[in-house]
Amino acid sequence: MLSVDPETEILIPPAIRHERGADALAMIMRSGMLNKKEICMVTDYGTNAEMGLYYDGELYSGSAAAGPAMEGQSIKYGVLAAPGAISDVNMADDGLWENLVLNDKLIPLVAAKVDPVTGKEIRLLDYKAKGITGTGVVSSMAMGLRSGIIKLPDIDTPDKRIHLMDGVWFSEKDAQEAGKAMGAIRAGHRTLVQEVGIDDDDVKVMYMAGASGTYVDPIKAQICGMIPRRLDEVYQLGNTSLMMAHDLLKDDKTLDRMQDVANSISSNHIMFAGNKTFEDMYILELAYWTEGMSMEMYNDMIQMHGIAMLPEIKVPSKVVRVVKSDIPEIGRGFYSLEEVGMKMYGNFKGCTGCKKCEKGCPEKALTVSKDKGISIRSDLCLGTACKACEMNCPEKVFKFVSLEVRI
Repeated sequence: MLSVDPETEILIPPAIRHERGADALAMIMRSGMLNKKEICMVTDYGTNAEMGLYYDGELYSGSAAAGPAMEGQSIKYGVLAAPGAISDVNMADDGLWENLVLNDKLIPLVAAKVDPVTGKEIRLLDYKAKGITGTGVVSSMAMGLRSGIIKLPDIDTPDKRIHLMDGVWFSEKDAQEAGKAMGAIRAGHRTLVQEVGIDDDDVKVMYMAGASGTYVDPIKAQICGMIPRRLDEVYQLGNTSLMMAHDLLKDDKTLDRMQDVANSISSNHIMFAGNKTFEDMYILELAYWTEGMSMEMYNDMIQMHGIAMLPEIKVPSKVVRVVKSDIPEIGRGFYSLEEVGMKMYGNFKGCTGCKKCEKGCPEKALTVSKDKGISIRSDLCLGTACKACEMNCPEKVFKFVSLEVRI
């Protein structure tokens, strides 16, 4: 239940159809794709990758369950896009990898150069990396594939890891998690193309929305299958839902414009969960990313299903980042809060202070103090769905349900 002042005016933006909500409408309107003559595709990258193909006056849409890797989750050192997150890596002239870290305004800056094999680093800026976000995962995959360090499904280093700055590393398990997400996105894009009855070469313009759509290098995204392989133009839009919400509050006419666009769009939603084309392609994507199937075999198998083989990559001739950061400064400016929400506390009789609960917390939400007191950040904790802290306690005295909540 939403608790607001009775005098508060609430604006509820329209949906295109019941299966295409206001966030998808915001993505389409902010892109301006409906005014393009060329065939366009748009995707909001996240755990659920919303995508659309605009062709001959009709929007063909779909939603691929890409999984949490696109938001830095299910990755060993994965974090959401926030200050201190590694958002990109580039190859320097000396062969080291430049690590880009988000600053307090969510602007990526080159903070260190690192040998991805040994982890030896050269510090360039006084920014400590807290982890790697979804775009950093994409970039690490692309750079690993391009350099040959990643030979799917393996990482060809002595410890089977790609080393980034401040002890953050990317493992073979991480690569497999990322590959599942990338495979779902590519299968979704190609399913839309197949269902419409056009060729890969026909899609000329790509719009990328959301955090991953803002910070990821489109060329690296193309290597990883996250955007089509034969594009002329790519536009990175930022957080289109937030900006449309801003427009709604700033201009009374925005709601009417959204409704007019929603009424005008002829929409054809394709349910990937029951689509044979998507199923056939995603099975092959899983084999490619996680089982080591070669691209040659992939193309042979996909043609057996009556689907065109993947074309050679054509690098887009035009790439435009429309915004500097995913969440642009509006109103009084952008502020980053280190902690949000409540904390949970506990002291358990019999606790030895071994800190195995702290070390085993997958979200780094738990801290053990010198006096053996337990504190957990509620904004990071996975709660009773995880309870790794309780299971990792060797004395079996940790009781999650006994924690006290404090604001």
